[in-house]
Amino acid sequence: MKTNHLRPKSRGAKLFKELVDDLDLFFTFGNKPRAVLKYGFDGYKKIRDAKEKAYRKQALIQLAAKKFISVKKKSEKYYISLTKIGADEYLRLQLQNLDLLPNGYVCMVVFDIPETERNLRQAIRTLLKEVGFMQTQRSVWISPFDAGELLSKLFQSKTKKSWIKCYTALSHNLRDK
Repeated sequence: MKTNHLRPKSRGAKLFKELVDDLDLFFTFGNKPRAVLKYGFDGYKKIRDAKEKAYRKQALIQLAAKKFISVKKKSEKYYISLTKIGADEYLRLQLQNLDLLPNGYVCMVVFDIPETERNLRQAIRTLLKEVGFMQTQRSVWISPFDAGELLSKLFQSKTKKSWIKCYTALSHNLRDK
């Protein structure tokens, strides 16, 4: 039996999309049918939106407590700004969602940090391990992800540039030859 499909840009298709988007059937009626029956679609959407607003407010409070953002209130308006710690955390989160480099290429991080900066050196090793780098030597780490540009930005803000270098390199495995 042949099914009738709507043409993608027809008036019927546009109206159908609007109806389904407005009703939000799958996410409301499908998940909480009793609440929808009790409060109706509009009532349930208001409740869901109020909960989402409360969750977002709580998340903002937590971000401010961790000093990732600063929140200032001026004449009934809130102004949010990113702190230095927040910028570093944002870059760290970005590092976990990177694209793979082409086959055979790696991102290589090489560092030579003085003994007086032992805590910084350990923090860099921890960060590299967290975002999926593999240690090849004590101060040489590689990853198949395209992290060079972001790491350069992060290290530029944390350290002296001459201590840490990021490269994109072609990897040759000598054992295969």
